[in-house]
Amino acid sequence: MAGVLMAAGCERSSVAPDLPADGTPLPSPAALTTVPAGAVTAAALAALGADGRFERTASAFPTPFPIMSAAQAETVAVRFLRVHGSAFNSDFSEDRGETVRSERLTSCGPALYGDSPLSPVPDSIIVNLRITMGPAWEVLLCDGGVQQVVVGVGAYATDLVGFDFNAPTGSAGSELLNASLSWRGIPVGVRYPASAEEAAARVAAATGRKVVSVPRLVRGRIPLSKWWTLWSVDLDSAVTVRGLRSNVSRSRSTLMYGLLPAARWEMAVVDATHDELGPYVTTGEIRQPDGSQRTIPLTLGRLPAPSFLNAAPVVRVTTP
Repeated sequence: MAGVLMAAGCERSSVAPDLPADGTPLPSPAALTTVPAGAVTAAALAALGADGRFERTASAFPTPFPIMSAAQAETVAVRFLRVHGSAFNSDFSEDRGETVRSERLTSCGPALYGDSPLSPVPDSIIVNLRITMGPAWEVLLCDGGVQQVVVGVGAYATDLVGFDFNAPTGSAGSELLNASLSWRGIPVGVRYPASAEEAAARVAAATGRKVVSVPRLVRGRIPLSKWWTLWSVDLDSAVTVRGLRSNVSRSRSTLMYGLLPAARWEMAVVDATHDELGPYVTTGEIRQPDGSQRTIPLTLGRLPAPSFLNAAPVVRVTTP
């Protein structure tokens, strides 16, 4: 794994001795489980326990829509795998790099709440798209105590609580499952996700800034996003970053830290240059007067920006 500094709308290059961009392996993420007191402001320090770890609650970021609980999400993920997991064992194994047997997987550790990659999720879009692009619980599944698979359960998918995965779903049920669930194997040797403490410690070390609050987990949705999840880390003052591909410099006080599918940890900034994403367009069938079918585009809704889906790696240029 190689780490690099990124900011919303950025690209990659080396930024600090311990964050090389040339593929040099980083220290094991397990080695960064606490935050040095000097890396945080007084406000963030108040959220650190005596062991150097953030005292976080499982409460969700404010949302106008009802959400399922962490326990409900874990139950949904396990029930889904018990019924349908064997169909995806080859995908899990390819992602992980070794054989995965879904029938042996059990939930391990508390489910993690990841905020929506959109801020905020508009209420004008159809329900299934809102579920897809909304917040999600990241449910970790282990075999013998070793992480193997992560299942993302849309937090707005409350209709899945008590859902019978053994019953025929029909088109509406299939659409709900597709909108609500995502899954992937965790590469061998990767501890997923990085901890809030690691994100804070690495961003502070790379920038020379102090972290002002508890990092916030933001979900990605592959293939809609190249990211799995990103920690959003707020700093006490901005740093200037330059996109390696765009060569555009930006000043940002919020940096992102997360995992790409290639098992590479990177930092990023969110690109807020777009007024909106969308309209989100799909197609629908209508019946013509003569009885024939015609395909027409359907606008489902506009998605606002800034969007964490646009995050890309960056290089730190100056730290005024």
